[in-house]
Amino acid sequence: MKYVISVILLFFIGLAANYTYVNLGLYDNDIKKCNAELIYRFDSINSKNEILYLGESSNFTASDADSSKKSIAELINALNRVYTVADISKGAIHGSTYKVLIKRITEKSTIKTVIVTLNLRSFGVNWIESDLETNLSRANILYSNHYPIIKKALLSFKAYDNQELFKRKASIKSHYRSDKFKLQTQKYECVYEWDKELYHNGILDKDGKKNQEKTDIACHFIKNYAFVIDEDNPRVKDFDDIVSYCKEHNISLIFHVLPENFERAAELCGNDLAVLMKTNTDYLKNRYQKEVVFIDNSSALKDSFFIDRQWPTEHYIFKGRYLIAKSISDQLIPISQ
Repeated sequence: MKYVISVILLFFIGLAANYTYVNLGLYDNDIKKCNAELIYRFDSINSKNEILYLGESSNFTASDADSSKKSIAELINALNRVYTVADISKGAIHGSTYKVLIKRITEKSTIKTVIVTLNLRSFGVNWIESDLETNLSRANILYSNHYPIIKKALLSFKAYDNQELFKRKASIKSHYRSDKFKLQTQKYECVYEWDKELYHNGILDKDGKKNQEKTDIACHFIKNYAFVIDEDNPRVKDFDDIVSYCKEHNISLIFHVLPENFERAAELCGNDLAVLMKTNTDYLKNRYQKEVVFIDNSSALKDSFFIDRQWPTEHYIFKGRYLIAKSISDQLIPISQ
């Protein structure tokens, strides 16, 4: 009997604590402190739209010279006259955030189709162990479906990926040496070897002199794309969970692989890197195409469509965003009928 009374007492204490935490504005303060404002955006569109687009900065980044600054999601919405499309996007988010947000879609939601961005770089160790990962992991707790007071407890006990930055950097360097891949030339086995030799020899200009700017960007390409995706990759596990949840809850799912700059990768690093990138795209396609609508735009855009020149990103000029939106829009009517 004492045990029952204790459980009941704890239950009411929890309810009171949850009420206080929410109604005194403490919950909202934590959302702002953890930069988790996407939760407000999600809750505002959850009952007003049929299609949800999930993406990172590729969705909304535009060139200063663009005739239109519309995001990919906005362009999909403009091209599609049947369904309303809303987006949740924020720089640097990836599969782990998409997963917790999708789990906020309930049976009462009007959202019936989800378009999920697959960014090839997000499967690499540089993104997995990025300086932003702790903050993203902390925000994911607030996006979850737990009661607010439970979220507070998880935050207080740091029940998230809370590695110190020096450990993340050490992990990245370790992966550069230990993660092996096979190249057509068989010349390199890991990022460390490839990056070291390329940086030492450099990319040469027409006069045979080392072009430091091109050498630096070439090394960035290697560090961000020279890896092999397999089932142990944390992003693969995230997308597996997304597939399972959407199947269980009868949510139509589109996986969209973003365009990567294959042209510049091959120009700066040789065909080997382009082959690795294609191998990873094929792995994702083979793994998911029987489960979801799979759109592979990985090699759809030429170098001239990419905005950034000092770092490999998935940021496109207007025409590039439009072509991406068009390829996705063409899939919406069949999947949503």
